[in-house]
Amino acid sequence: MVVAMAAMGAGAAGTRGRQVPPPAVPQATAGGYNCSARPNNVTVVEVVATSAYDAGFQLGRASASRVAAFLALPDVAAAVAYAASGAGAALSASMLAVTQAAMPRWVEEMAGLADGAGVARGVIVAVNQLAELQTVAPPAATSSPPATHCTDILLAAGAPWLAHNEDNEVGDADIMFLARVNYTAAAGGLTNYTAYMYPGQLATTAFGFNAAGLYLSQNAVFPTITNASGIPAEVLSRSIINATSLADALALLTSTPAAGGSSFNLGHVADATGLFNVEISPFGVTSVLPVPTPAPAPADYYFHVNMYRHTPVPQVPDTSSIARLARLQAMPPPTSPADLRAMLGDTANATWPIYRNGSEPDAVMTLMTALFTGAAGAGTMTLYANNPKYCPPFMTLPIAA
Repeated sequence: MVVAMAAMGAGAAGTRGRQVPPPAVPQATAGGYNCSARPNNVTVVEVVATSAYDAGFQLGRASASRVAAFLALPDVAAAVAYAASGAGAALSASMLAVTQAAMPRWVEEMAGLADGAGVARGVIVAVNQLAELQTVAPPAATSSPPATHCTDILLAAGAPWLAHNEDNEVGDADIMFLARVNYTAAAGGLTNYTAYMYPGQLATTAFGFNAAGLYLSQNAVFPTITNASGIPAEVLSRSIINATSLADALALLTSTPAAGGSSFNLGHVADATGLFNVEISPFGVTSVLPVPTPAPAPADYYFHVNMYRHTPVPQVPDTSSIARLARLQAMPPPTSPADLRAMLGDTANATWPIYRNGSEPDAVMTLMTALFTGAAGAGTMTLYANNPKYCPPFMTLPIAA
């Protein structure tokens, strides 16, 4: 089932399965920002599945045209082509074999995605090894990283708050969607989830939450190698959104050999005191940082962009991340959700802004902003299609526990 969703509050269960008109949104607000610059809605794909394969098939079928558009993006097409022959094919096959041995359900789900979307299974496998393939595919990431991605702020002041800008190429802007996946009893061991999705990829290299009360966002980072004997970050993220507790999620990230790099931001409605940032790497090193952060730099907030911050491994420098982090650190420390929205909406550095508009040299745009609160018994995810510093949200969903 596919439906364009605009406004959903915590009590709006009756809106499932039909189109909801956009809320009244001002054309301009403080700062002259156009709060209708992007549509104040998101396409929602709702699935009730009996297995991992069935969920993948339904998601693939519902998003087939979006998958085709995603595969046509130049950087995606280049990585898929690299995975089709020579060293790239060997690398892809090795990562797939490791995934099949350790996490076969997600291989089944990738097969479903491919069959539903009408594309070769090997193509969807490559799309779910995208970051790892891009690290080593020509031109090598040692010169410059691919399109850089997201900004996160973790705040543990009172209730924990996680604020995330999902940034990527302009070509992604009109093909993203929100998946709401529920499983029947026959699915056994699969956790219902809601996730912002890249077409053809597993949930989720962006952000989402599950019915167990776990919520997460992800930042790309750029290590200098790929570990052919590890699990891709795209697959690890699928395992994380299936986890039923923070302890399970953290154990998974710290015990699983990673093929590439990523940063996971994690919270749970059962833990009303704090959050975690976890950096994984292909070097066999994983670092877990709780927020509030401990000595020698105690603070109740933490910033993350597209670079390793607490894991001492070789990485490719990213100009945008350096600029975004510097700007965040120059602003007064956040103490409230309003501060988080203002920081993620900041454009003071017109060349390398935090809220991004796709203009050169930073040819990346903010696709969506998500604000999570993990208050016990009242966790929510709120979405902003336009700059959250100035504009209202268009959707709030409860995080089921």
